[in-house]
Amino acid sequence: MMRFILLVAVVAISLTGCGLPNPCKGPDCQREPEAFEEDVCGDGFVLEDGRCVEGPSGPSVATPCLPNPCVEPNRSLCQAVGTGHLCACDPGYADTGEGCVAADSCDTVVTYVPPAGESAGSLFLRGEFNGWSLATPMTQAADGSWRATLQLEAGDYAYKLFDQSGERWFEDPANPFFKWVGGVRNSRLRVRDCATPRLVLQGHPEVTGGRVRFAVRYLDGAERAGVDPARAHVTRNDEAVTAAFDPATGLFVIDDQGLPRGKYAYRIRAADRAGRAAERLFVPVWVEPQPFRWQDAVLYFAFTDRFADGNPGNNRPVDGVDHRANWQGGDFAGLQAKLEAGYFDQLGVNALWLSSVVENTGGAGRGIGGDGHLYAAYHSYWPIATGWRDGHELAGVVPIEPHFGTLAELKALVRAAHARGIRVLVDLVANHVHQDSPLWQQHRYDTPAWYHALYTCGWEQPISCWFTDYLPDFDFTNQAVLDTVVEHAVWLAQEAELDGFRLDAVKHMVHDFPFALRARLNESVATTGERFYLVGETYVGEGHDAATLIRDYVRPEELDGQFDFPLYWQIVTTLLREERDLGSLAWALNEYDGFYGDQAIMGTFLGNHDVPRAISHAAGQIGDMWGNGAKEQGWNNAPPAPEWDEPHARLRLAWTFLLTNPGVPLIYYGDEFGLEGAGDPDNRRFMRFGEQLTSRQQGTLAHVQKLLAARHAHPAFRYGQRRQLHLDDDKLLWAYALETDGDAAAVVLNRKGNPQTRTISVSELGWSTGTAVRDLVHEQDLTVDNGSVTVNLGARDAAVLVRR
Repeated sequence: MMRFILLVAVVAISLTGCGLPNPCKGPDCQREPEAFEEDVCGDGFVLEDGRCVEGPSGPSVATPCLPNPCVEPNRSLCQAVGTGHLCACDPGYADTGEGCVAADSCDTVVTYVPPAGESAGSLFLRGEFNGWSLATPMTQAADGSWRATLQLEAGDYAYKLFDQSGERWFEDPANPFFKWVGGVRNSRLRVRDCATPRLVLQGHPEVTGGRVRFAVRYLDGAERAGVDPARAHVTRNDEAVTAAFDPATGLFVIDDQGLPRGKYAYRIRAADRAGRAAERLFVPVWVEPQPFRWQDAVLYFAFTDRFADGNPGNNRPVDGVDHRANWQGGDFAGLQAKLEAGYFDQLGVNALWLSSVVENTGGAGRGIGGDGHLYAAYHSYWPIATGWRDGHELAGVVPIEPHFGTLAELKALVRAAHARGIRVLVDLVANHVHQDSPLWQQHRYDTPAWYHALYTCGWEQPISCWFTDYLPDFDFTNQAVLDTVVEHAVWLAQEAELDGFRLDAVKHMVHDFPFALRARLNESVATTGERFYLVGETYVGEGHDAATLIRDYVRPEELDGQFDFPLYWQIVTTLLREERDLGSLAWALNEYDGFYGDQAIMGTFLGNHDVPRAISHAAGQIGDMWGNGAKEQGWNNAPPAPEWDEPHARLRLAWTFLLTNPGVPLIYYGDEFGLEGAGDPDNRRFMRFGEQLTSRQQGTLAHVQKLLAARHAHPAFRYGQRRQLHLDDDKLLWAYALETDGDAAAVVLNRKGNPQTRTISVSELGWSTGTAVRDLVHEQDLTVDNGSVTVNLGARDAAVLVRR
């Protein structure tokens, strides 16, 4: 394993061994005073070698800290909390996630752990701090790791590792931060001001029922100014909470009880007596009956402006723009109303994706690609508030899109979702800003440049090209640009208490951005270990090259996953348009199973806001699988809702496939019932609910609800290994199984235009003769006979079988 360690240490704080009862008398409990008198020891303690220790009979009152249960090296400070305890690092040590590490100097330590089989005769750190010379050798330890200790002023320094024996320069492989010098990328050494105090979470919060317990350590800065108790505060979801704070030890102890289900964002603040404030510590904690994994997620894209209008007071369409390409009134208030009415609970959704929430231009622009139409920024991809964060406010803008609501309304929506166990992602538009942005106005002429030069080169140079002439494209090789956008994202994630980002236009940015974003989110947002989900959007076609481009950004240090466009095209052609047989889909699954990495949590989908609607593909209303001409069709000859059965049968079959396979399935708003539409903006019609749906649409919605209930109930659909059970010679009837520990399921898809009966062998699932199974689609009970089960399917129908 390779590690990058940056330690900026602080002065030790006087240690207290106080628990309950106090071993010492008087107002101050000191473990090692310079001198003790006999009568300074508390009841049950005696003076021994200058310390108060337990007497022969022990203390008169038993406590969780006596005897001290904290025996981990350098973590012997026990704090009693009710009938339990918390173990904190000893004074002079900080919890870095790798144990309690000494913090007694301002040293910066760089450690390199070479991969197995690599050898080097000598290693050096060469960088801006030593003129790129050989002045900083690294020392190899007995375990094979290399280390160098530096004394540097606070700042950022470019560096590389140098293997002198091989004359080889290379970046620090465990450091996710980069700095460009003279057009060359290097690792970036971040050295903080060690005079500034720190707040460090001590271990992982303990959550038992509705009780949350954890401790936070204040670590003084190198100038030893001491903590200012008047500026030590703790809030929970912006409300002040009572926390035990001991200035002598610098320990905050939070012990919250009676908390209902939901997510609780604790924010801890402190400063020293010289006025230097520690960086605010953000500690998110979930109280929920079952632990959540992102593999369990069902993601719903509630395209904010088109979902529900809860506050007509913020409806401000742009003059001169067609209604179809204008603001239509959807907002946070409308979303929250639908959330609290139970729409997402009834559907089976446990993760929401919202449009980008930052303020956009209030004007209009010509469509990208020169379609001749004016558009407003209702889609929220023309941001002007990028860069906003506390202490770095931008003049003339507000942080949150006013058409959607206020920051307070966004928080209310997020907290309402969290109370139902629903995670919330928002679109993060990082590649560019609109020309109305203060960042463009302030930095358009800066050197080094903040923006790529304006090219009209199209898509063949995705990194350096602008989407259009009013969307300046960030140059993330400029450290000031990178830090501005990354810190804005961190602020937004903390402030709105978010659970993830959908990262827009990934292939249009250098890897530096998602690497730095992930690292800073890990440091400042995912402080309790729950993964902050990063899913990318890399719009590609099908085939190996497209899948490889997607995979290039998926790794633990970067993105958790991306939306699986190669799989999407297969679904469109085989299940919606019926232009290829099911053998093509089965082949693609086998070809790409595991391709993105075992850790990848990919997004799967039937549609999104950039492609024609799934039901319109299924109805034969879209010219080709790619949607060529669909944009013009939407403006001039928009497809109506299909009023016959076959398109809905195709859509339901596609949903059956998608929701019975691993990945994070995405529901683009309205696809759960078959909302129609051609290309952008026609694929963004306003959402419909309840009695606005036709009977066919209501049937499709019920089908999706049924499948999602099955998905949540059966881990096989989320984690199972797939195997083929049967494929007809014409490859239009396909059966597959999914198996995981303790659960199994079988799925049969009939894409033929007429009813079919098949006997499918299920003996490999361990379903022996007499095993009772349930067809969840038709709500029928079946029995295994001689290792097989017989299913009767209608035209374009499916069976989903689980053991009863």
